[in-house]
Amino acid sequence: MFGKKSNAPEEKLGGVNIQTIPADFYGGVDPVVKFKEVSKEIQSGDAPAGGLSSKERQILNSVRVAGSGNRLHPINLFNNRKFLIIGAVVLFVVFAAGATWYYWPDVSNNNQTPAISPAVSLQTPPEPTVESLATEETFAPTTTPEPELAPTVESAEEVASRVSAEMEFPSKFSGDSSDLDNDGLTDKEEEVFGTDPGVPDTDGDNYMDGLEVKNLYNPTGFKPVKILDSGMVADYTDTYFGYSVYYPRDWTVGDVGKDLRDLLFTAPTGEFVEIRVFDKAPNQSFGDWFTENAVGQSFGDLKDFGNRFKVNSHQRTDRLVYFFENSNRVYALVYHESEPDVINYRNVLEMMAQSWRFSATTEILQSPIVEGQTEETTTTL
Repeated sequence: MFGKKSNAPEEKLGGVNIQTIPADFYGGVDPVVKFKEVSKEIQSGDAPAGGLSSKERQILNSVRVAGSGNRLHPINLFNNRKFLIIGAVVLFVVFAAGATWYYWPDVSNNNQTPAISPAVSLQTPPEPTVESLATEETFAPTTTPEPELAPTVESAEEVASRVSAEMEFPSKFSGDSSDLDNDGLTDKEEEVFGTDPGVPDTDGDNYMDGLEVKNLYNPTGFKPVKILDSGMVADYTDTYFGYSVYYPRDWTVGDVGKDLRDLLFTAPTGEFVEIRVFDKAPNQSFGDWFTENAVGQSFGDLKDFGNRFKVNSHQRTDRLVYFFENSNRVYALVYHESEPDVINYRNVLEMMAQSWRFSATTEILQSPIVEGQTEETTTTL
């Protein structure tokens, strides 16, 4: 009508044109209207007066943001929850594998059985040879057990070549540590024998503590009492090499070579007295043996020394080295300091030398008179 074209469908019935309602409107149903998406490009400064709509602004911002259109961009990856979970799992696996690789050698080594060192700890006294302290008054008599195994038998040449290379001697210029009361015992030795470091005569018997120790008397007993009965000293006996010697009871005894040829009597401070046993060739003099084995030592520094059991020996003039001998062996008592040129136990070493006995020694000095002592106060050791 009026020249306008109708969009309604037309049907011809008997040659007559009839207009019908589109099928989309039957039953009161609204038609689905589809709009064509048209891209809109807006350049800077070309925005309409009314500005962009909120939806257009959102689209514009999403296009401008870093990483837009690139799923592998770091910003997009770190905002992706799935990527973060997978990444955390991968990092954990890598860390665990690296830790296992790093610590596995230590774990495998700890599971292996450790090798047993041939060295003997200095803190463990040799069971077969250390004798417990016993006195007639307070202790039952004891006997020294025989060693379970005899030491390895070596020739004189083999022993000399082995031990002489290891033999060391203390410095000749070492001095004693402090002695507060000037009684002849250092303050460290006062602890060994239980004496008062501030009183020169602990037991009040008019004899200096140091003088009593050197003569094998108890410095804490008023009447002359043997130092072995004081409870501060023990008696070590070696039945294989045939000698006995006193030593401080709280010191430890260790066998270095497990053959009883090299014993260490060690103080809590780390110093120790070493007893070394050397074989001597038949008819060899001590002077010849000394020249061959005491490397760096001068025979002129030695003097004769007789102890309280009438056993003769050779003493270095500074009282830090003693040599006892019999027909086929030489026994060396050597002091080893823990601090350079500082001696804490010089008198302990002399006590050990004074108490040295060979197994065949039966005669004891019957009148060990302390310096200044009268005949009336003499007692027998």
